[in-house]
Amino acid sequence: MGSCSAPLHEHSINMRTTYAKLPSLLAVIPIALLIASTCLGQTAPPADNIPYLTPLPQDTGLPGLKQQLRKLQTTGRLMMVVAHPDDEDGGTLTLEARGKGVQTLLFTLTRGEGGQNELGTGLFDKLGILRTLELLASDKYYGVEQRFSRVADFGYSKTPEETFQKWGGHDVPLADMVRVIRTFRPDVLVARFSGTDADGHGHHQASAILTREAFRAAADPNRFPEQIKEGLQPWQAKKLYIGNVCGFRSNTCADENWTVKLDAGEVDPVLGMSYAQMAADGLAHQRSQGHGEYKVSPGPHNSFYKLVDSVLPNTKDAIGHEKDFFDGIDTKPPALVLELVEKAQTAAE
Repeated sequence: MGSCSAPLHEHSINMRTTYAKLPSLLAVIPIALLIASTCLGQTAPPADNIPYLTPLPQDTGLPGLKQQLRKLQTTGRLMMVVAHPDDEDGGTLTLEARGKGVQTLLFTLTRGEGGQNELGTGLFDKLGILRTLELLASDKYYGVEQRFSRVADFGYSKTPEETFQKWGGHDVPLADMVRVIRTFRPDVLVARFSGTDADGHGHHQASAILTREAFRAAADPNRFPEQIKEGLQPWQAKKLYIGNVCGFRSNTCADENWTVKLDAGEVDPVLGMSYAQMAADGLAHQRSQGHGEYKVSPGPHNSFYKLVDSVLPNTKDAIGHEKDFFDGIDTKPPALVLELVEKAQTAAE
């Protein structure tokens, strides 16, 4: 099994909630208990200058074990959609993936080929490769899976209509998004942007417009039927949220504009920092965009999202708010799993 410093991600379990998968799920519990008993009292090494293929300190030893146990306590799956690398809400992704154990995927439409490069003269395809690698390095800190579409960043676009025209029609990226939804099968779909003029960049607007359409299209077997013939099944996510409803990266918001408020400024003792700070360490790897020295201060770091489509009964309170993306969604694994996880957590304390 390796030493206490061995990465634990190889033992992670894809918690899709069926009792048919219970035996394979339970198989990880003895591993967790064994690691807990042998790693007590150990702490993670410092996180400076970690090579890409080397696990982060938070993913090894006791911190890594505790995060794997969090993943065993939920079957929740969330997918966030953005236009370019560095558009992502890293604090929210880290809060969901690392703080709550949610299986989380970031879908980035382009690889940022049309942006600027503060590290040198390489642009276009070369820059796209560089920004892809930078984003994958960031994803390690967020704790998320990553997918891309086929479309390219062709530079600044004034409107979503221009964007779709240069992408060869809106069905090109939509098909890619639907394919990822049908493959990953999220409970919650989140657009980072709103799909309105408030997003500015046409790519940003397009990403949210596509996300709104994909929410229903992925469940329709008549949309992109070639995917169904390949063996994929239709999938209906349960809830759809949009972001940028209060100004990009705004820390305050009028009550009527949001449904869910998430504070990534909360300190997680397992990580040794807040979710926003963990995400900032990840974003700092996107050096070509000038984020190399990016840091966030302690304190609240709020993100606001608005529920715009759902297949569930009303999940809002009297003033139109929810406590969490997964309100109204059953994400509890079988009771036996929770009982065994509790024993593993006790052993790890």
